[in-house]
Amino acid sequence: MSRLKRSPAPVAIVLAAAVGVGGWLGVIRAADETEASVRRVDGVEEVLTPDRDGPTQNFLLVGSDTREENLDAAEGTSRRSDTIMILRREKGGGAALLSIPRDLWVEFPDGDFGKINGAYNQGPDVLAKTVTDSLGIPVHHYVEIDFNGFQRLVDAIGGVEICVMLASKDDNTGLDLQPGCQNLNGKNALKYARSRYFEEFRDGDWRIDPRADLGRIERQQHFIREAV
Repeated sequence: MSRLKRSPAPVAIVLAAAVGVGGWLGVIRAADETEASVRRVDGVEEVLTPDRDGPTQNFLLVGSDTREENLDAAEGTSRRSDTIMILRREKGGGAALLSIPRDLWVEFPDGDFGKINGAYNQGPDVLAKTVTDSLGIPVHHYVEIDFNGFQRLVDAIGGVEICVMLASKDDNTGLDLQPGCQNLNGKNALKYARSRYFEEFRDGDWRIDPRADLGRIERQQHFIREAV
């Protein structure tokens, strides 16, 4: 795995679509400062869709757990992607974001079947080709960012305000939210975005969100909407 050279612009373009125009300068600074946390893997270029200048561009965004310490002890410590998204960008300025559940059952390029997160475990090039071949979504660009990069990007835009109706927590990530609105810095935003064992204090008892990864996807989408 090789590091990106000092050219954060593609990362800034992708993330600016998620955080909105107001966070543009902060994202550029954060991408510049956290380039060591944004990774490019040899071989990915060979499987990307070649039309890089067309009217529509798809960015495969992957949030990876590459730290030695692991916030989510219940999920083990193997290399994996915590988040897989497709950002569709139109030249006219429009954008749409699609979250892909990491447990989605797909066909791999070698003909085997498994969870799409298993494709990432075989390599980002396999993941990109799986998204293109199995889901029919051309991938023009690949961006991967680790936990530290995510935290710095959130801090660069001044945090993100999240409002919850009930006290909420996740003992695995360390998330602890009180009812009402609070501005999450990078560290707490990561706890929120990674939460799969999300609980709310309802009717005198803690109740876990039974949707697991689907619930996490909903919270990640909510986080992005609040960041815009």
